[in-house]
Amino acid sequence: MNATVAMRGTAGRAAPRRLLMDEVGSIFVELGALADDEEPALREAIGKVVAATGRQRLAAAFAEGVNDVWASGDIDEAVIDSARDAGRRFAAGRRWAEVTGDRIDTATARKLLDITRQALHRRIQAGTLIAVPGTSTSWFPTWQFTTGSKEELQVRPVVARIVQAFRDLLGDDLSPFDLISWADTPQPELDGVAPREWVKDGGDDEPVVLAAERAAAALAQ
Repeated sequence: MNATVAMRGTAGRAAPRRLLMDEVGSIFVELGALADDEEPALREAIGKVVAATGRQRLAAAFAEGVNDVWASGDIDEAVIDSARDAGRRFAAGRRWAEVTGDRIDTATARKLLDITRQALHRRIQAGTLIAVPGTSTSWFPTWQFTTGSKEELQVRPVVARIVQAFRDLLGDDLSPFDLISWADTPQPELDGVAPREWVKDGGDDEPVVLAAERAAAALAQ
């Protein structure tokens, strides 16, 4: 039997597509390496194609997993909506984990700061601590912390100034994801350094607060 035909059974229906995308992905990764010394526009174009190919492979992997467990049976719109939501939650979680960087969960933050859950929540509400909502916990970027003279964990004072700069212009519309995304983005006021790296390395407060004010003004427009 022809090998291609053999892969067209119910269990192997996705195999040709998966193999093709694997091969295409490998080709574009190689192209990306070859483009290191080429024009910036070419590198950018190839980077976009590589990213798109990666997303296609991710979607194919999700479909393969569904087919492994649910090879037959009715699929109505409610099921499709649930699958779409599951994909969004997965992608959002992985993406924000990358953007947030090193982080600790609620239990660890409470222990290291030596405070109650209620006190931790009050700090978040007051804007002296940045937390990103997660599943059954919150995540606290570690760049906002430093150690005191007795090695206890402390929140850097500049964090409150950063949050306040955003709150002054955005108010209740401010999302912690706005803060985290901004902190991961290189800023001109910081000579092209991302705020989270600037703060973590002990950079001056004024430039990073100025960068926060400019970003908040742009978001408020």
